[in-house]
Amino acid sequence: MNKILLLLCGILTIFLVSCSPLQFEDEVRRVDGQPLEEPAAPTPAPTPTPAPVVAAPQGECNANTDCAQGLFCIDGECGEIGGINQVVGCTKTCTLNQATFSTTDGEEVVLTKGKGTYTAAGAIEWKLMPFPQYCNDEPVKLPLALLKKNRGVVIEEQVITISKGEQSASIGHPNITRIDFKVTLQDITEQCN
Repeated sequence: MNKILLLLCGILTIFLVSCSPLQFEDEVRRVDGQPLEEPAAPTPAPTPTPAPVVAAPQGECNANTDCAQGLFCIDGECGEIGGINQVVGCTKTCTLNQATFSTTDGEEVVLTKGKGTYTAAGAIEWKLMPFPQYCNDEPVKLPLALLKKNRGVVIEEQVITISKGEQSASIGHPNITRIDFKVTLQDITEQCN
């Protein structure tokens, strides 16, 4: 047994002594004796330049997509919500609290800014858009966003304005011809200072 242990220790010693760490000539990778060039860093793909959005001339929009970014199709013209009502040179400015609407299909709806309702099982969503203070010297025009949908996806969006006592033009849907109604602004509650 001792002979076997001595033999194993000897073989192990020879093995350990004969093994030494590998030594590299240098750290440069070589192929056939020539330095291997490092591959160049990949150049990023150029970012495509988006096509410029051109605003439709006044009076020529049918939907918000016809207008430049940040503008809305308001009563057939591209514009900003803040430009609907006069806000300069007022004796008093007012803020809308709520508005009461009625529709030709028998609904009566009370809305606050940013809130809305729907018609025809959600095919048309209409909501009172947020807008800035306005002068009390003139009748206020309220912006109503009309979102026309197909299976829950908005296919057309536009904005109409309506004043107290006024009835909108006919509101329809591009894909559902039987949808046809009008909205009347019955009353508003406002706070003026």
